[in-house]
Amino acid sequence: MCARPAIAGMLALVIGLAMTSAPSAGATEPAPVVSSAAQSDPTPLVAAVGPTRVVDTRAGLGRRGPLPAGASLVLPIAGRADVPAEGAGVVILTVTVPTPSAAGALHVFAADQQATTPLVHFTAGRTVSTQVWVPVARTGPQAGSVTVRNDAAVAVPLVVDVTGWTSSATSPEAGGYVPVSPSELTATPVAAGASLVVPVAGRGGVPAGARAALLSVSVTDSRVAGWLTARPTDRAAGASPPAALNFSAGVDITGPALVPLAADGSVVLDNRSSGRIGLRVDVVGWLPSGAAVAGGLAVLPATRIIDTRSGLGLAGRSGPLGPGGLDLTLTGRGGVPVQDVAAVVVQVTAVDPTRDGYLRLAPSTVPAPAGVAVNFPARGSRTGTALVALDGNGQARLENPTSSVQHVVVDVLGYVTRPAESTDLRWTGPTDTVGGLGQAVALSCPPSTPGAGSFCLAVGTTGWAVRTGATWTAGAGSPPPTGRDGLSCTSPTFCMAVGGTAVSVFDGSAWRAVTPPTADFLTDVSCHGASTCVLVAADGRDWVWTGASWTARSPVFTGDGDEQPEVTEVSCASDLFCGAVGTRSWFWTGSGWGGPDVLPNSDTTAVSCPVDGFCAVVGSGGSGLAVYRQGARTQFEQPQSPTSVACTDATFCVAVGVFSQQTGRSDAITVWDGATWTDPFGPPITVPGEPVLVSCPNAGLCVALQDDARQILGTRG
Repeated sequence: MCARPAIAGMLALVIGLAMTSAPSAGATEPAPVVSSAAQSDPTPLVAAVGPTRVVDTRAGLGRRGPLPAGASLVLPIAGRADVPAEGAGVVILTVTVPTPSAAGALHVFAADQQATTPLVHFTAGRTVSTQVWVPVARTGPQAGSVTVRNDAAVAVPLVVDVTGWTSSATSPEAGGYVPVSPSELTATPVAAGASLVVPVAGRGGVPAGARAALLSVSVTDSRVAGWLTARPTDRAAGASPPAALNFSAGVDITGPALVPLAADGSVVLDNRSSGRIGLRVDVVGWLPSGAAVAGGLAVLPATRIIDTRSGLGLAGRSGPLGPGGLDLTLTGRGGVPVQDVAAVVVQVTAVDPTRDGYLRLAPSTVPAPAGVAVNFPARGSRTGTALVALDGNGQARLENPTSSVQHVVVDVLGYVTRPAESTDLRWTGPTDTVGGLGQAVALSCPPSTPGAGSFCLAVGTTGWAVRTGATWTAGAGSPPPTGRDGLSCTSPTFCMAVGGTAVSVFDGSAWRAVTPPTADFLTDVSCHGASTCVLVAADGRDWVWTGASWTARSPVFTGDGDEQPEVTEVSCASDLFCGAVGTRSWFWTGSGWGGPDVLPNSDTTAVSCPVDGFCAVVGSGGSGLAVYRQGARTQFEQPQSPTSVACTDATFCVAVGVFSQQTGRSDAITVWDGATWTDPFGPPITVPGEPVLVSCPNAGLCVALQDDARQILGTRG
């Protein structure tokens, strides 16, 4: 996928960049070449990223060995894990303490400030994960950093995942998040079945008229297991309201609660247990009133959208979740719009698990282990909060990596709208990538969040390079093996390359050969999710790779008389939808291949299917632009013969290659806006170069390469 059809015989390799782009020990690299053009993605007010693990003291990541009693760990976050180097005011982290030997607490705070309120509590022998929204240091040598301090009497292991960030804008807009120094609002016993009204607006730095607040809620001295709910005071609790916090007898626990405020600026907390509890509530931030602007966070009353006990939100499936995973549709329900949603804030509850374990919730493209939503003990229900980016289908992947079996409930608390974008792309002139690539062969930029750094991989006839942010770095080590002409990457740590009769997989640290499913000629591969790939052969056979083995599917075609068809490219949005092109086009809809030939008068050369039911198809020899939407084709009568196409969703695609005009034929660019393709030679697009390959990691950035491997960048916003 994304290999230039006119060139065969090359393999695309990928570098895995978990923490930095430094080469491995003993490797040598040329100095990186930095593009002269800055990336200008739309900047959101709230953004979900990764998730990316930045600390795991068990593995020596971020620190080697447990964090000693009373010790602090300073974590530089800005400029890492898709958090911008400048412009981030708050980072959203999931902090996990795995099986501590004693009870205690962690303070997490800006590195240039003093600790106030502990945001993470833990009990001996129980792994706990807590989401925290923490300002980063703004000044001094520790700018962009946060500090984690261990207030326990013993050393504890520590794991930290970065899941998002918020803008540092000083003038809050509707949908923006404003942190405050954690401030206690109440600390009091609450009787069994009782409710506590907590005034929030006008206290702790939250102004009157605030729309919502982020609270840190702690339950102490519980004598029985139970759960706590949080809601606006003017909203009824209902018979079974969503839990903000689950707790066990004798276990102190702390968690976040993102809650809309009532008209009088208050919230109510309901003790749904049969015993008295101690309750402390601190405010850590607030959101302004008004409808959230593009790129902002809209806070909703907690609403149940997934429940495995009843099958709610699961298209008829019900029953507990054992080892494995589910793709959850998180849009179009609970007040979340169907379209233009970049991320959601949800509560994930594990109900009555059979064993100790945890659940992940992350984009399907993000590999484990980052993305922990909730840790739980055997027979102890627990709730965790997660900010998770959604794919083009409005989905995220829920995974149970353990042997525990439990029901799962998901409640939505809010959603992040997509950042505002202009419809026009601004293209740079050709700039250098790195020397030594030779002629450009392949390009792959996995999906990334607008406003964050993007990763791309380029392969040429004599070398390869990676792009992180605006910097290209030449690949080190052995040159790419020959005989490959297909590449698909889902992240900087997973890629599959195919060509000829060979298949290779990159796992973030090294390439390994995979036994191919056939000895015949392989033409392309398309990967989706974390590591699911569809492989096609020229003769129409196709297979699915799920991480360990190949499974044959029904062939793309079975022959066509005297003229044998051929498959050259494939693109898959999910297990249920793919497009394939070659001598014509075919579409996989979950059970077999078929559908219309969308370019009947052209040889199709490239296809991009970013979401289920939609593909952009380009070709040569006639009218070379078309789209497939839900079984129907639309062909555009323009004398165009593009060679590469990339889409981020059904409303944004870019095609590059050869186009015709009155003065002759020239390389150019055209853009799909959801309704039509732009004139490749008319305004607003003016391209002073000859792009032949293109890949768009998000709707704010497209990277194109010329034959000479120089880059042309397109940005909008």
